[in-house]
Amino acid sequence: MRRLSKPHLLTTISRAAQTHPLRTALRSRSSRDTREGADSTFEMELTVGSDGKKQLIDGLNEDLRAEFQAVIMYRLYASMVQGPYRQELRTFFANEIPEELMHAQILADKVAALGGTPASTPAPVTVVSEAKAMLEAALKAEIETLERYVKRRAQAEAMGEHGLAAQLDTLIADESNHRDELRQMLARWP
Repeated sequence: MRRLSKPHLLTTISRAAQTHPLRTALRSRSSRDTREGADSTFEMELTVGSDGKKQLIDGLNEDLRAEFQAVIMYRLYASMVQGPYRQELRTFFANEIPEELMHAQILADKVAALGGTPASTPAPVTVVSEAKAMLEAALKAEIETLERYVKRRAQAEAMGEHGLAAQLDTLIADESNHRDELRQMLARWP
């Protein structure tokens, strides 16, 4: 077995890092249903080491702020909803809160485990007064969250965070169900 001197070893490692697959740009496309708009595309550059880890932590904190937003939004909507479907919508909105809190817990725990500080403020909440507008705002938020989670899953996988990628698969499934339920509610809206 050939032994490399320390300077030669560092040069070899540096070259390997520059050509490592994690250093290459990842491209992913996520399509919105044609009813919600055109295709959206995201592109991200992931780097090996602390820069990639920082990008992942920053992204998870963005997701955490959105989960806090969802908790507040659903609590407000459950309290504010009016009209003939008040009881059903109040129950629907209130029942979403525990799941969004569970998502927030998963994200906050992972940010802390990666050495970051979990976000403590929500993303801005859209406040509307009409029941249909509440459902539309909730649908928009769920679609945006779903797109972010797909992106975050790619980041986690690229960083070798396979456990996080698996957790994000569960979150993606949850958010897909929320999106589908909201779409069905709006499809039947008078």
